Amino acid sequence: MSFPEFQCCICAEPHAVSQCMDAFNQWMEGAGVPDTVALALGLAVDELLANILSHAYGRDGERQFRVSAWRDDCAVELVLDDDGPYFDPTQAPQPNLCVPLEQRHAGGLGLWLVRHTVDHVSYRRFDNRNELTLRKAW
Repeated sequence: MSFPEFQCCICAEPHAVSQCMDAFNQWMEGAGVPDTVALALGLAVDELLANILSHAYGRDGERQFRVSAWRDDCAVELVLDDDGPYFDPTQAPQPNLCVPLEQRHAGGLGLWLVRHTVDHVSYRRFDNRNELTLRKAW
């Protein structure tokens, strides 16, 4: 069976990210992605889009980034693509979850959540762009 591809080009503004997330969630529902997988991917993508918006672009509404997704028989593969500064989230340090919350350094929990929510995360820098690929199977 063939499923439509998802494509979204987003300007770096909170309302545009919200609209893209709504469209992505609708695409997953229409593509028959199981609810548990859709929930996991939605959480991961929302976290990553927030990171791009806050850290890569500094909420510069003139900048744009892309989200693309495909579904096969039993998985969704998703690519986030931005032209922000080099940042490889797969190399970010893991947060120390054994330290009491009040003693932890800020940051890192969102990427930890992404890594533990999806089955595969890979990164590459290509043509001065960050390209992050996620895969979640069922």
